[in-house]
Amino acid sequence: MSEATKLGMAMTQREAKRFFVDKIVAQALVEDAPLSKSEVCMLSFSESDPDSVVKAMSAGEPESEAAVADYEARMGGLLKRAYKRDLAVDPGAKAVYREAHVVLSEGDHYLLLMTEKALGPANPAGVLGKVGLFMVLVVPGVLAVAIAGVVAWGLFTQGPDAGRQVAEFGPFLLFLAWGGVFMIRLWVREARS
Repeated sequence: MSEATKLGMAMTQREAKRFFVDKIVAQALVEDAPLSKSEVCMLSFSESDPDSVVKAMSAGEPESEAAVADYEARMGGLLKRAYKRDLAVDPGAKAVYREAHVVLSEGDHYLLLMTEKALGPANPAGVLGKVGLFMVLVVPGVLAVAIAGVVAWGLFTQGPDAGRQVAEFGPFLLFLAWGGVFMIRLWVREARS
């Protein structure tokens, strides 16, 4: 990692790419399965960096779509295991990985396919995404629970027919309340990640 990142300054796309390539290469060495020169070159490929196109083409490419899919899955797996290993040692690694992932997503890099497989989307719409998730999950979830509660309360205060009506509407009300709670819990889980 560069000194700029260590000092809290913004990471460049080149530094972010180098960060992830280094992590993948190091994890392959830990697993005693070092990468070939062409595999490392392909990780650095970027449509927006003409120099990387030349290097990747000279290193050779996998022959088939199956080989490409296998390569991407293998690199994503190496990165995922490197991430887990780093988190076990340093909880602050999550922030560094996230920053590098967001910075890398600003360009057109082949490595993004692997980082998204390993780490998920770089920036799922940022703050607007969190607000959008709140509006899509929590608001309807709270409304579902409230409606189920009001209808249940109304049915129980109905008088002599309450038992029959509760039996008729009970499963629907439980489903409605459970669905609302599920949506709220889903938002909480997404907000924490």
